[in-house]
Amino acid sequence: MADALTRFAAFAALFALFALAETLAPDRQGAALRARRWPTNLALVAIGTGLARLMGPVSAVGAALWAEQAGVGLFNTLDAPAWAVVIVCVLALDLGLYLQHRALHAVPLLWRLHAPHHADRHLDVTTGVRFHPGELVVSAVWKAGVVAALGAPAAVVAAFEIALNGFSLFTHANWRLPAAAQRAIGGVIVTPRTHRLHHDRDAGRASGNYGFSITLWDRVFGTWRVAPEPVRLGIEGGPDDPARLGPTLAQPLTDAPAR
Repeated sequence: MADALTRFAAFAALFALFALAETLAPDRQGAALRARRWPTNLALVAIGTGLARLMGPVSAVGAALWAEQAGVGLFNTLDAPAWAVVIVCVLALDLGLYLQHRALHAVPLLWRLHAPHHADRHLDVTTGVRFHPGELVVSAVWKAGVVAALGAPAAVVAAFEIALNGFSLFTHANWRLPAAAQRAIGGVIVTPRTHRLHHDRDAGRASGNYGFSITLWDRVFGTWRVAPEPVRLGIEGGPDDPARLGPTLAQPLTDAPAR
């Protein structure tokens, strides 16, 4: 319960921060449409939160606690210094998310679950929580497996989950970073401008920039992209009105939009 409250408090604070930032300094003018899009996107995070409560032990933190009690996983059987455990676990979890994201785009069934995220035609902070419940289930099972295999400490996993939520809000925010900040961190940290290329409606240009926090894995695996600002966001062949909750929830069963 304490972990859930901590994560919610961090989420609420970061959501408010990035929502304010994109209000004061929007990067794409006229891209908000909050009155139509926010109810659906926020309803999805509410559904996802309820689902996470039901899944409980299958969560990343739950898997870490189980692995510790069962004595399984790399770092539950290996005597390693704390600093090495933290570094390896964070990098491995980050790599796991990168590979998951690649699979969500490459495997047709998984793409059906991920497509509702990309169907949003205007990116802002709420797009960072716009995930279909089916994708959240797949993601939870995958992360639990990675965490258990690593034997990652629950505290490290909890901190990583908070960072994951924060980066998802940050990278989707319609926030114009100062040019100096973009130059300083844009080559190492995924920023809203570089992640927006991943949401380009041109599928060829959207098949890159899969990292959620750092650009390392995109650079290692050759999927890093630097391109002009997208003209259109979203996907071809998605629901007629992706701002409505019903079509968004039904999308994996009703169509298979092009990647």
